Amino acid sequence: MPETAPGAASRPADPGGDGLPRRLPLSTLERYMLEDDRPSHPMTGVHELVVRGPLETDLLQRALDATRLRHPLLRRIIDDSGKAPAWIPAPPQATVTVDRAAVGVRRTHPEGDWLDVRREIGLRIWVRDEAPGEDGVAVSRLSAAIHHCVADALGGLSFLIDLFGEISSLNGGSPLVPAPNPSRILHRGEFFDQPGLLPGLPKGRLKLWGHLLDGLRRMNKTATVPLAPAGDGKRVSTKPEPGGDVECPTPVDDVSPPRIAAFTEEETANFRAAAKARGMTLNDLALRDLFITIRDHNAQSLSSAVPTDDGPTALRINVPVNLRGPADLPASLRKPGDAGAGQRPGGLSIANKIGMALVTRPPELADDPEALLQSVHKEMAWVRETERGRRFVEAIQLAYRFTSQAPKRIFGETCYATAVLSNIGDLERVIPPSLRDDQGRLCAPAADPSRTLTVTEYATGSPGRPLTRATVLAASYGRRLHFYLRTDPQEISPEAADALLADLAARVRRSAGSNGSIPAT
Repeated sequence: MPETAPGAASRPADPGGDGLPRRLPLSTLERYMLEDDRPSHPMTGVHELVVRGPLETDLLQRALDATRLRHPLLRRIIDDSGKAPAWIPAPPQATVTVDRAAVGVRRTHPEGDWLDVRREIGLRIWVRDEAPGEDGVAVSRLSAAIHHCVADALGGLSFLIDLFGEISSLNGGSPLVPAPNPSRILHRGEFFDQPGLLPGLPKGRLKLWGHLLDGLRRMNKTATVPLAPAGDGKRVSTKPEPGGDVECPTPVDDVSPPRIAAFTEEETANFRAAAKARGMTLNDLALRDLFITIRDHNAQSLSSAVPTDDGPTALRINVPVNLRGPADLPASLRKPGDAGAGQRPGGLSIANKIGMALVTRPPELADDPEALLQSVHKEMAWVRETERGRRFVEAIQLAYRFTSQAPKRIFGETCYATAVLSNIGDLERVIPPSLRDDQGRLCAPAADPSRTLTVTEYATGSPGRPLTRATVLAASYGRRLHFYLRTDPQEISPEAADALLADLAARVRRSAGSNGSIPAT
């Protein structure tokens, strides 16, 4: 149900005002996220911020209302009553109200993480007060749940940066950064084309489509091994029909807040140095270590995760790939020679503009960590060279065009990814200088220094889906590497989730301590 607060009529009305058509057709990726969404497995990303300083509810609500006006998809809901689902202006009574509670109240939103974007704006904001710091300064935990139709992890972070910019402006601190360019949202389904043919792919569009279909056929021949559950898993629910009963069907989501493995600045530097010494990326090492961690978890589990058929099996990790081009970036992040460098400074408003690369390995390859690392490095280099994440979106687009539905392999009862590993990089690079402190952290300066807000800790978590029972997101915040694990306690017990993250962190630390060439045990 849309969240409506007393006095909401006095807040800015959502419909109109952005100069965009009333109906915005969903992009291919947005449609995919909508159809793969269900109350039991919400297609919703979560962000958690530990905020030091006086985060006043009224000020936060004013900043939230103003920030939503800068982002068209936060002023709309989805109409899927026809053949082509589209974003339409949200009704005037639809708003997003800050939910606030005192110390000790559960960290999750009282309505859960599932957002029915056909009936409500795809955003929830809530605050839980924490015990003050030793110096008496107020501390609170600000959380945001953002539907993946609205934004991916980077899009959600962009919204939070805008929110803190608005708070700072209202407190007489930093002036607002330029607003995003509303018209860029019309191009969110378009991809940045490098000049010339993409290397490694057959020439011609028809041959390219054939290449995609061949890849899907090969994928279907290998059964993906899910992460072993703690029990029998959970029943998968479906969404209510449009216009029908708005009661959320059971079971509803019970997704945990992100678990955090934080590394010191020295460990972070060592891990980056280990990757550089090998001529690899930090993501190559993390991906290798996650494969081994999952293989060990499944081997130690009492419940079998191996499919019952006799065909070949493999671990498959979904690696999201950012598909934003230079014109999508704010001016502060564009390079002088980039395409779009002379366009409006705001860039793309929040949106989901990612692709996916499914990296597949037989479990036994984890017995040879060095061979696994080399193979992962070569494949990820090929993913970047050929924009394979984009190929995933094109495959979905093909399915919609010729069958009017996404591939059944993705939305069926099978597991198409054992886990997710997303790396959104060094967040200091995306925070404007006026909104970051001397440790590279997000802050909201104020004219009165005692009213300055600083995000001392940041965590985020990607959504899962049936049989994809764990998502891992890597990011550097405050110049320290973090791994964030999100699971469903109905499928992975809290103890098993803690052990999984601890094992991954320990393996990463060993990689950092020995230039990436480590034994499996």
